[in-house]
Amino acid sequence: MNLDEQQQYQLAYRMVERKQMRNKFAKKLLTFAAVNAGLVFLDFRRKSGRHWSLLTMTGWGLSLLSEYEWEKRTFDKAMLKKEKDTVSILKKIQ
Repeated sequence: MNLDEQQQYQLAYRMVERKQMRNKFAKKLLTFAAVNAGLVFLDFRRKSGRHWSLLTMTGWGLSLLSEYEWEKRTFDKAMLKKEKDTVSILKKIQ
């Protein structure tokens, strides 16, 4: 396997891994939307005037976004390290 083929393979691998990460996030986002829709419905149906569901939605939403950003940043660092290691090994072989 030459260097160009290896780079194409790494790019394809990265794209597949990133798609899986996005799918995982989409499932979490769908759960977030469904649960919070129910909470907002219950909150506004009671008409208590406090709107506690918005605080729950804000906290969970911020947590969800920070988790996604953390996973994305960690993923990018891991992929770059893996690619550098692979390229250096290929150069030693050739």
